[in-house]
Parts: sequence; structure tokens; C-alpha cells
Amino acid sequence: MSNVFTEIVELPTVRPSLNAMPDQIIVMASPDRPPRPMRISVAERCGPIAWRADADQDWLQVTAGPTYVDVAFDITALSLGTHTGVVTLLPDSPEAMAAKCP
Repeated sequence: MSNVFTEIVELPTVRPSLNAMPDQIIVMASPDRPPRPMRISVAERCGPIAWRADADQDWLQVTAGPTYVDVAFDITALSLGTHTGVVTLLPDSPEAMAAKCP
């Protein structure tokens, strides 16, 4: 028996409903120079949906507006070194999560 493809099936792709710019932030800080808050622009790609922003680290504070997320950094309890955190944009409902972009 040979390993021969007999059919190629194209699977549908799901594009994200929200687009964040920038999609990555790199911050340099020191005890005498804390980082300034940063703003991430958020665009709804498939029409208006209700969404929220969550952070996975206590030292990241996020505040969501209608078309942006403000990210603040509390470095007071952090040791020196490299720290990584993730801000996630999430739909408020399962219906919004299931929305597909054309």
C-alpha cells in the first residue's frame, strides 16, 4: 500500500473578530524610571461585538474603552529581570465568539 493522496480538502479558516494594534508591546523600565501606560487600538472586524480585556499578571492593569485598551504596569513588587505578561481580548458572549468574518 502506498502513501498517495487521493483528495485534498480545504478547511475553512476563522479570522479573528477583533484586531489589536500593536499586537506586541515591549517595555523597558527601572526603579527610577517606571514605564508609562500604553494604548492598544482595537478594531472590530465583523461588526460590533461586546468584548473585554483580561491580563494574566497582577502587575498588568488593563482598562478597556470602546476602541482601545489602556495597559498600565505596576513594577513596584517585581524583581529585576525579564517579565512576560499577556493581555487577551475576549468576547463577552458565546454568540460573539462564534461570529465568523467573511
